[in-house]
Amino acid sequence: MWLAGGGPGGEDPGYAWAMTVMTFYLKALGGLVGAVLSVAWMVHVVLYMFVYPPISPFLNSFFITLDGVFPLFGTAAFALFCFYLIAVTVKGCTKVGLFLLLFTVRPMRVGATLMNDMLFNTALVLLATNAVIQFCAQAFALYANETAIHDIWGDQILHLMGIKYLYQLNVFVYCMFFFIAATILVLMIRGPAKWKRLSQEERLAAAYAG
Repeated sequence: MWLAGGGPGGEDPGYAWAMTVMTFYLKALGGLVGAVLSVAWMVHVVLYMFVYPPISPFLNSFFITLDGVFPLFGTAAFALFCFYLIAVTVKGCTKVGLFLLLFTVRPMRVGATLMNDMLFNTALVLLATNAVIQFCAQAFALYANETAIHDIWGDQILHLMGIKYLYQLNVFVYCMFFFIAATILVLMIRGPAKWKRLSQEERLAAAYAG
């Protein structure tokens, strides 16, 4: 029954089984790619942003090297790492929604998300977009040097009265790593969300009851 819920069903058992296996392989591939990108991001932040002067430009050098091979490669790799942060934000919306310590606000669930919940989480993603732009401009300052994005989000924002010290002392970066560690710890202790532990019949019954 667990395998039956892992992929699309169908009248042909052979087709259903093949699609189920392909679904799990694709999920494994996506998990592997996500793990590589996550580790690369964390290593880059530690080597390039936590200390001054930076220990290594790391991903900046990687993008510049790809540009030397073919300009589109460096831009594509840069976009991949930037859009991955947006994808992580969307995953956070489906995982916990807006987490407020003791409860969550409007989490999205497969097959059980209302339109107002979708709009609320869309607003969260839009709010996170500005943060991602600023973070990428700071993290990839060497690669994005002398660009409009770097001038606005990587240079001018560091001189804003009142909040410049938060950026200069990497307060937001430390907060991000704190939440990463806290999330890993909570997921290891709690495991999957309660609604994911339900069987397929229990999910359908809950959906019809609601």
